Parts: sequence; structure tokens; C-alpha cells
Amino acid sequence: MTVLSVAFDTTPRIVDSADALAAIHASESPLAIWHRPASAAIGRELTSLPGTPHAGARTRVHAGQAREQLTALLAARLAEAETAFPAWLSDLELLTDTFFQLADERPITARLETLDRTGCPRFHVDHSCLRLVCAYRGPGTEWLDEDQVDRLALDSGAPNEAIIRTGCPNRMPTFAVGVMKGSRYPGHADAGLVHRSPAFEPGNPPRVLFCLDC
Repeated sequence: MTVLSVAFDTTPRIVDSADALAAIHASESPLAIWHRPASAAIGRELTSLPGTPHAGARTRVHAGQAREQLTALLAARLAEAETAFPAWLSDLELLTDTFFQLADERPITARLETLDRTGCPRFHVDHSCLRLVCAYRGPGTEWLDEDQVDRLALDSGAPNEAIIRTGCPNRMPTFAVGVMKGSRYPGHADAGLVHRSPAFEPGNPPRVLFCLDC
């Protein structure tokens, strides 16, 4: 992995394409976000998802085999996944192939969830090198700017109210793609992105979340 030596700057990198997510390696920023419009085709396909929640279907994904392994992940609980979700599978494959370019040969794990509860309500830093997240339905991941974070409170197990110094959390839009640095990213043992799952609003359809970790 090549990490450029630049002035310390934690401003999130806003990018306009999947390839541009490589900006995560080009600065000290712990977050790169690709803002993109929601796909109507994927939205239509997701209406056929079962209404029951499913927390954390996981699989190891290998380079060049993303389509087959992601299809198998869906097919484990959804019959005819290949024909029912062609647009969604193509997008999952795109994000996975993009993440392989960022992972520098590290092993990659994919996770798909449909949640009718708040997944990880406390602010935290992932014990990983990089994580990619995309909320296909429901609100995106919430995160804090560095100047909002009391890391002593974070490390001591204090509640969210003590971790946030000021202001309100930022939130990734639905369908946006975020790549965040965790505590295992070189030089970021104490500087990974502080984030949490958004609160689930009862009565809404289950949130659909895709994660990739390395």
C-alpha cells in the first residue's frame, strides 16, 4: 500500500467515481465518500427482499470471483438471486472489485444485512485496515469530524454524549459509498474514523447495508 506523505488534514475526501475512492490513500483523511444518485433499478429489485431482518450474512471474497461469491451469499437466503437481483449484484460486484484495488492483497470479507434495529449504536473505530459501507435502503452510517471527537472518552468506554464534543454527527446519504480507515491502517492506530449505525425508526422497512472489510 502506498501512503503519500502530506500535511495532516482530516477533511473527508468527496469523490465522483468508484476509481476516485483511491483518494483514501492520498491523504491523512480517514474517510472518502462517493456521492452518487440512487439507482431506480436497484430500488425496484430491493422491494422483493423478505421483510424479515437478517443480521450479518458473511463470506470471504477472492479476486476475480466476486460475482459468483456474492451471488452465493444472496442465494443462501434468497431463491433465484441471479435473476431476481441483476442490477444489485452488478453494483455489489463493482464495489467489491473497487475495494480489491484499495486492499493491497489483504483478505476481504463481505457482509450483507437487513436490519430492523440499530446495529452499532455507540461511536467506535473499526479494528480493521479499511471498511467500505453502502446503505442501499435506509439512512447511511453516521460519523464524526476529528474536532468533534473526545478520544479519551471514546477509549474509556464513555457514552456517546461524552464522545461528541460539539455539534451533531454527519451522515452518509443512502446509496453513497464510504471508505473509512480503521485502527489497523498504517499510522492510524489512534486516528481511525469514529462512526456508528444510525438510529432505526420503527415502522420503516429494514435497512439494507453492504460492508467490505480488509
